[in-house]
Amino acid sequence: MRGILDIYLRAEQQSGPLANSDIDIVKRWVTTIAITWLFYGVDATLLLVAAFLLFFKQIKSTRAQLSLFGLLILIFVLFTAFISMTTAFILNDIMTAAYNPPNNFDLLRGLRIATVFMQRTIYLVSDGIVVWRAWIMFPFHFLVRSVLAVCIAGSFVGTFVYLGMTAARYHRDINDEGDRVDILIMAIPLLVTNAIATGLIGYKAWIHHQDIKGNLLLIGSSVSRVEKVLLLLVESGVIYCALWITYILIAILYTANSVPGQVYPAVMSSLSVLYPVFVILIVAFEKSREESRAINNFSLSQSLRFASVLDMTAAAIEMQQEESVDQEGYRERRTSK
Repeated sequence: MRGILDIYLRAEQQSGPLANSDIDIVKRWVTTIAITWLFYGVDATLLLVAAFLLFFKQIKSTRAQLSLFGLLILIFVLFTAFISMTTAFILNDIMTAAYNPPNNFDLLRGLRIATVFMQRTIYLVSDGIVVWRAWIMFPFHFLVRSVLAVCIAGSFVGTFVYLGMTAARYHRDINDEGDRVDILIMAIPLLVTNAIATGLIGYKAWIHHQDIKGNLLLIGSSVSRVEKVLLLLVESGVIYCALWITYILIAILYTANSVPGQVYPAVMSSLSVLYPVFVILIVAFEKSREESRAINNFSLSQSLRFASVLDMTAAAIEMQQEESVDQEGYRERRTSK
């Protein structure tokens, strides 16, 4: 009877005790899921706010705004697919630690490759938005547009070459992360593209400042709204380039199974979505502030005009009163005579 009970208990047992390495893996998974879904909520909220500002706060939306919003929707859909597949991969990978693990390695391999594809495509679309901003600022410069076209083509080639190498490795071994420096095949073209596009926007901001200063004789401390927007694009582009440099350093210095190597790429995907949305919100805020300032200035000028009219009216009334007093005094003197 005792032997039959032992056999029954072993059959019902689904998992054994977790080793320390398994606990570390679970911690990384929990951290990755928590941070990525947190950023997903932030991205979704800001995207809705950006949509409201683009379509409901303006009488007529331009073709450029519609194109930009279409790209934002595309990159957000890609990020939704990426975070969903990442979560599905982790949940299915947890099952492999069971006492009787299921045979789901083909599913895990497919999810891993699809996740990498979505992540790399997010980087590429984000780069495309940055290039598009610089592209529309130089409508009649063939050389500048040629340089931008070469940059985005290099980013496209580098991204999909690295994607193909990663997919081939995962087909052989799902745990094969390859050489760390392979990340440079994708990261360097993306970083160079962002740096060149940001530099061109900075050059455009400098030209605009020189034109305004020369034509309107503005003082050095005064900055127009267009110049503020251009400077904002430059500053955000510099920060984004710094994030890419951090990404490269983490990829080279840490393994893919470490906490920085696993969490930061997921965070970078979210930041690639957040970057263009954040720029739209800041530009809209700056525009709203300028409009409010113009309304306040108009109200102040109207108040000053009204006050001046009141002063003129009061002065006219006083003059009329003085004239009437003088006339009454003159009549009294004539009557007395």
